[in-house]
Amino acid sequence: MQRRRFLDNNKRRWLFIGIALLLLYLVVPQLGFFRHGRIDLASIHYGWMVAAFGFNSLTFVFAAVSIVVLAAHRLPLSRTIVVQVASTFVGRLLPAGLGGLGVNYAYLLKRRHTVSEGAAVLTVNNVVGLLANLLLVGIMVGLFHHRLPPFSVHLSPKLVAVWPVIVLLAILIVVSLFMHFGPTLKRAGLSYLRQLQTFGHRWRAIGSSWLSATALTTCNVLALYCVVLATGQHLPFTALLIIYGFGVLLGTLIPTPGGVGGVEAGLVAGLVSFGVTSGTALSIALLYRVVNFWLPLGVGLVAFIYSERRQYYLGV
Repeated sequence: MQRRRFLDNNKRRWLFIGIALLLLYLVVPQLGFFRHGRIDLASIHYGWMVAAFGFNSLTFVFAAVSIVVLAAHRLPLSRTIVVQVASTFVGRLLPAGLGGLGVNYAYLLKRRHTVSEGAAVLTVNNVVGLLANLLLVGIMVGLFHHRLPPFSVHLSPKLVAVWPVIVLLAILIVVSLFMHFGPTLKRAGLSYLRQLQTFGHRWRAIGSSWLSATALTTCNVLALYCVVLATGQHLPFTALLIIYGFGVLLGTLIPTPGGVGGVEAGLVAGLVSFGVTSGTALSIALLYRVVNFWLPLGVGLVAFIYSERRQYYLGV
């Protein structure tokens, strides 16, 4: 028993050392944005900042609802909300949302989902969320395209050069996996496809997930809207929806933890295109990332430690 406790403590120690290193990796790139930003703290309307954090907090609830309605087995909503907060923390440490997917996957396995069931739930959840966001932004662009200014964004050549390396590594990993685990992966793939087919008869669950994803995006845009008001600026909600979608797109395409650099660049480019000065646009982007990135990082760490100690995940 003592030997097992020692191993558990040692495992936790290395886990938090890794988290500390990843946090440093996140903080260093962000310092450049703060150095060039010009934020007048005395002129900020903090009531709007509190409202922005409130809208951002609601996104965890809608993310949890989407998982609950799609799950193959019953999930408690309150526990799922805690897991979403924790997954937000881990997702900010790893690129492309891999951390958040991993946490949700381990949680579903703990709640009696098979490997294929868990993978199918997360696949449908992410596809529905992506399509809901694209439809929402697409409708706004279609209705107000005559009012849209041209977008322009300048990305670092180093960030652009990362993509070929990522694609090459992904190809090598896939080829290596099939060489060593071909038959096993084939069986798992067939089981996964069978689970996906079950969603063809669950239109009510997919519709509820779609509404949750739309509400989640709306809350994110409302948080950005509140940040804009906090700086004394005024932009229509439709413009901010398009700006937010552009920022998220760049954050997804640039493979950095939490989209650091890409989201900021997309928000600044979008705001400037709608007439906001570059200095004010950078201030808005930085303040929004405080609400959307840095504060949830701290809250998510607490949720992650809590859920890890309560053994919400398989293998913990």
